[in-house]
Amino acid sequence: MDQLLSKAGSTLVTFAIRSSVQLASTYLIKSVSQLVENVPNSDKKRVSRLQHRLQNRIEIVTHAIELIKLLASRGNTNLESTLRLGDELKQEIDEFHDDIETVSEDQRKSSGKLTLESIKIIEKSMNQLLSKIDQAIPIINLALTTSGANLSGNLNNYVSPGQLLRSTAILSSSNEKSKNIKSPIQVGPSFDLTMYDVFYNANGGGSITWKEKYARCKFQILRIPDDKFEYSYNLEVEESFDDGRYHDEEEEKPGKLVLDLRAISRLFFSASGKLLKLEDRSSPVLVLKVRSQSRKEIDEEMLGESDVEGEFSNAKWVAFGDYEGDEDDNDSDEDSESDEDNYEDNGQSNDHVSSLSLIEYVIRLCALQANDQMSIFEVKDERLRLYLNDENNMVHSQNAAAVPKLSSQLAKMTLTNDGEASALEQDQKRTVKSKRVH
Repeated sequence: MDQLLSKAGSTLVTFAIRSSVQLASTYLIKSVSQLVENVPNSDKKRVSRLQHRLQNRIEIVTHAIELIKLLASRGNTNLESTLRLGDELKQEIDEFHDDIETVSEDQRKSSGKLTLESIKIIEKSMNQLLSKIDQAIPIINLALTTSGANLSGNLNNYVSPGQLLRSTAILSSSNEKSKNIKSPIQVGPSFDLTMYDVFYNANGGGSITWKEKYARCKFQILRIPDDKFEYSYNLEVEESFDDGRYHDEEEEKPGKLVLDLRAISRLFFSASGKLLKLEDRSSPVLVLKVRSQSRKEIDEEMLGESDVEGEFSNAKWVAFGDYEGDEDDNDSDEDSESDEDNYEDNGQSNDHVSSLSLIEYVIRLCALQANDQMSIFEVKDERLRLYLNDENNMVHSQNAAAVPKLSSQLAKMTLTNDGEASALEQDQKRTVKSKRVH
């Protein structure tokens, strides 16, 4: 199915679950920062300097590993062996975190200040982790340089600036609302769609046929409260019986589909429904590949508590197109238009192509926030491009340049013999100093 949809000329984007490496490093950095606050003043300057060096390396290296993971998931086989390095680094970070937790526990049992012995343990653990990271840097740098990946190019021409701005405004609004509201928040408007799923014909030689699941349905994305993660979304689809078809409402109940947005592994968008061999549909369709995983399983994967990669689990396919009711279905059309017009962050026209395209961009950005657990305004440019660019074009660009900026950063990250900060860190210090002056 993946190859069929890719070759059909549709846009394709692969979403990757965020690696446990970056989450582990985030928790680690917070723990170390809290611990350093309790170091006596006589030792604090030295330990703080070591902490900043470690934090700088962790942030850059984990970012590089995240990019390698995403590129490997998109078929770049040159990077698959490098992923094992990320697992090894995760183990080193976990062991270091255990040391920090032990020291923190001892501190809580004492008067609150760290003993000289505890400080020595912290410094030794930091230096050991720094050494492990420095050993990994040349391998990561070489992998990125030789992979042929282009992470610094421009966005593809097909990316719609208008839809990108609209979807960004929608997410920004929901991010602000979530700070004060601890209940599900609708992200963007509701959409009036038709839903399709796959019928596997066992008697037809294993042929695959798309069939109509819900002739009409309400499609919406909700940001839901979650104890473990700040950014968590559900995609909810509810069947509507107001579709011009006969329904025995006494015996039937409207169907409903609820998906954890992180379970979406691939997104296809085609300008024509004929991609699905739907002869009666020539308008655009949005196709989602969904991993068969529960929210708990995805949580465990993100936290590094599961060895099972979701991409290799069973997957199902669903597709959506704009609802095309009868021309005399005026009341329903007016309700749909009213729903969108009343949504202050919508900013879209009632054009059918525009509405489905907006869904595509909202899903992309929501998936990015959910997988990276940070605002779209904080993610790196390289990461954002990977979620916006058409993967098909990336696959065909075999002459793509290497990643000069990230490679340059990694190349500079080497320890000096006298233990001073690296050239990169010195540059950053000068930048910070310059900003303070101005």
